Amino acid sequence: MIVYPIRSNLAKPGDAIPELFSKALARNGIRVESKDIVAVSSKIVGISENRTRSLDSVKPGSRARTLARKHSLTPPFAQAVIDEADRVIGGVKGALLTVKNGDAVANAGIDRKNAPEGAVVIWPRNADLSAVKIRQSIRRRSGKNVGVVIVDSQRRPRPFRQTNRDHVPSDRRWSSSICSACDGRGVGPDSLRDCSRCPC
Repeated sequence: MIVYPIRSNLAKPGDAIPELFSKALARNGIRVESKDIVAVSSKIVGISENRTRSLDSVKPGSRARTLARKHSLTPPFAQAVIDEADRVIGGVKGALLTVKNGDAVANAGIDRKNAPEGAVVIWPRNADLSAVKIRQSIRRRSGKNVGVVIVDSQRRPRPFRQTNRDHVPSDRRWSSSICSACDGRGVGPDSLRDCSRCPC
C-alpha cells in the first residue's frame, strides 16, 4: 500500500469536499485513479456539513459542571460532550471517556483544535452517507471509480465508519470497517494506492 498525503485548504462550513479535493490534487501534482481509496478526515466532513456548535450557545447543566470540575474541562464543553455521547463512562484530566455509535472514544469525537473560533466540530451525522456522496461526486468530476473512507485520528478500540463494500470497487475485498492491519494509522485526507499489498 502506498500513501499519498494531500495538503488542502482549511475547510469552511458549506464547502464541497470534492471541490477541495480536486484543487488539492492539482496543487500537489497528483492524479486520482480508479481503485484508489480516498481517506477524508471526519473533521473536514463535519465542518463542510455544518456540524459545528458554538460553545457560547451551550447552557451547562449540573452534571456538566460536576464533570468539568472533576476533569479540568470548561462546563460548556462538558455539556456538548454529554449531548453528543450515547454514554459517558469516565474521564481523565482534559477528556471524558464516552461511547458514541458503539465506539469507545474521547469526548464523543468532538474536536476543539480544528474548529472555528469559539466552536467545536462534531462527527458527521451519517458518515456512510457522507462517504457515498463524496465518492459519487468524485466519479462525476473525474470519471474515476474510487472508494472513500471517513477517518479519524483519535485512537480507540473500534474504527470509524466506512462506506460498505457495495460502494467500493468489487475487486477490492474491503470489509465494512477499516481493517485492523491498516487501521488508518497516520492517514489524513489521503489517497491510498496499491491496496492489494495490504495484508487485509
